[in-house]
Amino acid sequence: MDPRLLTWIHESDLVHVQNVPPDILAYCKLLGKPLVSTIHNYRRPRFCLHRLLWDTGVNLCDFVTFNSAFVRSTWDQGNPNRRHHVVPAVCRLPERQSPGGKRRGFAFISRWIPNKGADTLIKAYNSARLDRENWPLVMMGEGPELSRIRKDLIPDGGPGIELLGRVDDHEKWHRIAAAKWMVVPPHTLEDMGLTPIEARTLGTPVIASRDGGLTESAGKDALFFEPGNVEALSHKLEEAACMDETSYLTLAEQAQQSLDSYLLPFSVYHQLYHRATQAVAPQPPLP
Repeated sequence: MDPRLLTWIHESDLVHVQNVPPDILAYCKLLGKPLVSTIHNYRRPRFCLHRLLWDTGVNLCDFVTFNSAFVRSTWDQGNPNRRHHVVPAVCRLPERQSPGGKRRGFAFISRWIPNKGADTLIKAYNSARLDRENWPLVMMGEGPELSRIRKDLIPDGGPGIELLGRVDDHEKWHRIAAAKWMVVPPHTLEDMGLTPIEARTLGTPVIASRDGGLTESAGKDALFFEPGNVEALSHKLEEAACMDETSYLTLAEQAQQSLDSYLLPFSVYHQLYHRATQAVAPQPPLP
């Protein structure tokens, strides 16, 4: 721990942390500093010392923001707390692009690890009745599951499937903007899901599993299927490919426009900071 931390907290009017580090929580309480926390992960059901510390920390914060209503629900556990707020945590997004144009096929990007759905998507794509020349699947990302999935599911490359491996943000956003649909198929209780937000910003609507916070980040106009259900995803790919252009553009525009109400302005934090500092401000003596 940096020995300057106590000095920094002492000199601050308010502290905002990511998650709830116990040492910072203790210092804030010792020094009477208001504490705001942003929680990015759902509350794990298995009891352990780590979860006990987090439970205690969340209860002692002045305000807590959660990156999705799903994550908040796991911490509130049926007892809504007025100090808890849902604020999607997004740092950097691509420049907004209009839907439509010369778009083609499906895009996928993720770390290739268990339960992120790469294998589910490949199985669904291979079984879907699609014109693979007009509906290719571009898959980005890397990870320990890549070699196994490539060997088991697409040993000959897979017709219509292009594996790009790791890409930088510029290439990622370019590929998403060039696709007609973004496919987000995990079955891992996704906390929020940044990829659907990036896709909607770029004018690309989403096909997503009903997994954790994805039902929020993919937007109400997304085509949803049950997590891990290959047949259901295959049908959604076919539905997307058969959609007429007018219906597609209407859906894509609605998906993008609804971001304006989903992504909250930074002034939300300013309001919370003001309320937190007012709550702990010294009260004037009674006359």
